[in-house]
Amino acid sequence: MDPRLSKVSICEIIRVLSCEKILALQFFDWVQDNNPSVYRNGNVCSLMIDNCGRLNDYDTMRALLKRFKHEDICLNDSAFGFLPVLDSGKARSMESVSLVVNVLGEVGGSVRSSGVQALIGMLCGSDCFELADYVIEITEKKAGYYAILVREKLKRGRIEQACDVINRMCVQGCEPDTKVYNYILGSLCKNNKLDEALTLLEEMKRMEVEPDGITFEIFISSSWRLGKMEVAKETFDRGRYEEAYEFVRNFEVKKMPQVHKMFSLLARLYRVNGNLDVAARIIGEMMERGLKPEFRSYVETVKALGMTGSKDLASDLKTKFAKFRVE
Repeated sequence: MDPRLSKVSICEIIRVLSCEKILALQFFDWVQDNNPSVYRNGNVCSLMIDNCGRLNDYDTMRALLKRFKHEDICLNDSAFGFLPVLDSGKARSMESVSLVVNVLGEVGGSVRSSGVQALIGMLCGSDCFELADYVIEITEKKAGYYAILVREKLKRGRIEQACDVINRMCVQGCEPDTKVYNYILGSLCKNNKLDEALTLLEEMKRMEVEPDGITFEIFISSSWRLGKMEVAKETFDRGRYEEAYEFVRNFEVKKMPQVHKMFSLLARLYRVNGNLDVAARIIGEMMERGLKPEFRSYVETVKALGMTGSKDLASDLKTKFAKFRVE
């Protein structure tokens, strides 16, 4: 009989053993011998830590964590489902969390870094933000940890609380990074709060935090969705057209269906600001990639080229555009 089991089956067996308060170590060792590729799976290993926790067997937990450390295995939030954070008082919950943090700290390596992050994620997912803050307090104040707080608060529609996290980071000497800002910018734009998003973008600029491709995508997509071109233009004015252009041209068409709208917008902005040659180059490049430009942007660019004597360039764009069929 083939002794191999699927990852789903292995995870389910460990969960059942945990519910029955049976240590799954013997089964886990069997998996290592018969399913070595699945044995190193992060979810399988995390469920083993949860199994030890449910049996209050921290000696076995330490031994396993040391094995995982040597193999650079990272944990996820499935590792800490045993913590009684919802059914216990605050003091007991903090005690349990502290014990786990101490064990992770003793072992160090990949399990410590991934474990602390997973622990914060699990607590936030359980709406235990106070305990998540406590974990950050007793470990370290990292932007990545705060980003989890921001992301989970936004999932619950708590935009103001997410903004408060940024303010707290600044007070505690932990500089917010682009990822943290992008989480909030995305939520504000999704909720049609573009003015607030632009204000936050200005704060981002004052903090000398550089926008990235995701920042541009957030504003461009929202601008087109709401029909507010001026917002996209203001976003680029506060950033740099060149960076936006590089961001757009590096996008894969299949991954970003609206990329043709971004090309058209950039071409229009360059043309309005007097850089007609770049606008024409952008429109030409997008058509070479099989993207049909926005008709108005295309027509105005061709017309402007004709008026400035660049008839050859205008003719080239017409030839490329003729390949598209208007339905």
